[in-house]
Amino acid sequence: MLLASLVLVLLPLSLNGIDRQCVNFPEEECPPQDGCIILSYVKHNDSLLCCHFKTPFLLQEALGEKIKEINEIKPSVNITALHIRNVSFYSLDVSALNNFPLQFVSITDNSVLRNLSGQFNRFQSGPGCLNFSTNNLDTLDVNMLKNIDKLQFLDLSQNNLKSLPHLPDTNDTLHLDISGNKNVLCNEVKAIMMAENKPHFERQDNTYCSSSQTFHWFNSTERIPLVQLEKVCPQGDDYKCTCETVRLYIVPGKPPAYSVQVDCSGQRLTELPELLPNNTVHLNISNNNVSSLTPLVSNLAYKEIRVFIADNNYISSILNLEGSDFIKTFNVLSLRKNNLKTLPTYILSNTFDRNVNSKMYLGLNKLHCDCNTAQIIKMWLFTNKKYVLDVEDVLCDNFKERVIDLDKNLVCMTQRVWTDYIYYIIAGQVALLLLLVSKVSYDYWVFKTTGYLPWPASKMPKMPCDWLFES
Repeated sequence: MLLASLVLVLLPLSLNGIDRQCVNFPEEECPPQDGCIILSYVKHNDSLLCCHFKTPFLLQEALGEKIKEINEIKPSVNITALHIRNVSFYSLDVSALNNFPLQFVSITDNSVLRNLSGQFNRFQSGPGCLNFSTNNLDTLDVNMLKNIDKLQFLDLSQNNLKSLPHLPDTNDTLHLDISGNKNVLCNEVKAIMMAENKPHFERQDNTYCSSSQTFHWFNSTERIPLVQLEKVCPQGDDYKCTCETVRLYIVPGKPPAYSVQVDCSGQRLTELPELLPNNTVHLNISNNNVSSLTPLVSNLAYKEIRVFIADNNYISSILNLEGSDFIKTFNVLSLRKNNLKTLPTYILSNTFDRNVNSKMYLGLNKLHCDCNTAQIIKMWLFTNKKYVLDVEDVLCDNFKERVIDLDKNLVCMTQRVWTDYIYYIIAGQVALLLLLVSKVSYDYWVFKTTGYLPWPASKMPKMPCDWLFES
């Protein structure tokens, strides 16, 4: 049995007091031509080092021969580690490695290797360590690792990966190294960071992700440090929001930053979250029990909010938004299915003039409809149909009508009081006075021409002033 005494170059990691470092033999330990040799690795265990293979078939053939040799000739050898390096083929199916009860697998320093396919079986004993660093990998089978439930270290550093494989659901903390991958997408890294069993990232200072953005007239891809992705997402004892990056900000002389979208929908919140990640521009709190919008005005964590979605809550007023920066700068304000009873249109009067891209959603609110609603709010909704995109869904709570269907001639009718008839009374009095003057004038004319009064006047009792007419 060929055993060698050598010094190993190992990844610097020690977990729970147990040495769980991935094997990493130096190049000078390789055989002079393609082949696999058995080398001493750790106490009471041995390793296979395979180098210089030109095809996956030759590698699998050599591994098969070693399995036969170990089973028939060297049963005392306990292979727990495998290191493959300096191969010159493009793709390797890792399922070919499942014939060994391996604890450590390293596939490193292969400048031609671009793809790893297949899946690992469950390792038979102990925790696992995989080192796929310093290759030219751009593709990994997404399900490659799903069976390795005891994996504790995964090194994917110094490759050209854009996507990451699905990580196994382990009980212990997984240590993950993706440093040196220039093209790995931020959305993929963010999804891993938001997982329930979040891994620990090694070499964070040298770990970046790529955020591709399309602007009106150019495309941009920026590298964002991992530390910028580690933002505090709102959570509490009985709720947990989700956060993701949505937009890239490029400021000359400063590191690229990104904006954040926060989703707290359906979390049974009774108030808006107190803390938000920096540069939060989009907040969704739909399907909660929120009743106040005050933090939009008073909390500095909300100063960058441009899209605010609060459908199906208990918001009864937008008066506290009067004069706020939010009401001047928002892009989307959605308050569908809340408890709004009126719309103070004066608060929104200049909003759409300042920002023609603003959109509002107010449907399924049941306003208290009166003459003011029919005359002012209805007209305001019609005027701003371009911006309020669901005016047909704004309802009345005291009429079975939509606000836009209100008839002001019916809504504005009020119960009359006696003061409503004062002009009729005055007009009647003036008419009676004119009639009396006409009657007196007629009697006087008859008396002067005939010498006697008309019959109705002659029968009337004489008044003290009648002597004037008898002289």
